[in-house]
Amino acid sequence: MAMKRLLAIAAALSFVGASAMVAGAERVVTVGQFASRVVAAIGQDAGDIEAVKRSLRAMGLVTEFDAAAPLTAGMAARIAGELGVRVAPTPTPAAPLSTGQAVALAGHIAGVVVDKAAAGLTETPDQCLSSDNRGACVACCKEATGLTGQFCGHFCHANVPPPPSPEEPQP
Repeated sequence: MAMKRLLAIAAALSFVGASAMVAGAERVVTVGQFASRVVAAIGQDAGDIEAVKRSLRAMGLVTEFDAAAPLTAGMAARIAGELGVRVAPTPTPAAPLSTGQAVALAGHIAGVVVDKAAAGLTETPDQCLSSDNRGACVACCKEATGLTGQFCGHFCHANVPPPPSPEEPQP
């Protein structure tokens, strides 16, 4: 599983050189926008850049960053690494990341961070898996674990609603 993630990140970052020409026509992604995406994807407050920096520091980020600076492959890899996500080194660390690459990498980082948090659970909220629907299961899971909707949404994929009661009309 970890190897798949490492390969996915390596593949995403390997396209940096090829997409650098296309990135010029795209809007530049800043380090602050990328950091905000990571924090929001984890389900934490991404209201302002100071809240984002506090959240990232609490997760292990030690690198200070200029929120207005363009996001490069090297900076994205550094942020990912400090948050516990292994990424393959890129041959062009100064190359800018495209919007698509930044979105994909932010989502991947968030997924790994959430998975690591969930791994610390002593028991899963199995009682939620018989909720009336997936939304109710997610709400139950969030309340029981204190984790984000991303973990709970994945967990509740296995939700099996109870059978209808005999009094309910059948379709």
